[in-house]
Amino acid sequence: DQVVDTTGAGDAFVGILVARLARGDALLDSARIATLGASFAVQRPGTTDSYPDAAQLDSLAKGLSE
Repeated sequence: DQVVDTTGAGDAFVGILVARLARGDALLDSARIATLGASFAVQRPGTTDSYPDAAQLDSLAKGLSE
């Protein structure tokens, strides 16, 4: 896929990382999901509008394990 806008990618990463850690996920698993979320976000314009929701993150993570 193509990078459209990197604005907010770091915020997406940190937000997802912290949310996953807060729900009890391991650091490595949380970082992997956060990386996926940030990668998803840069493929769309804008900041918060480009962030994946929980269902999209779960779908992305499922694609990794297949």
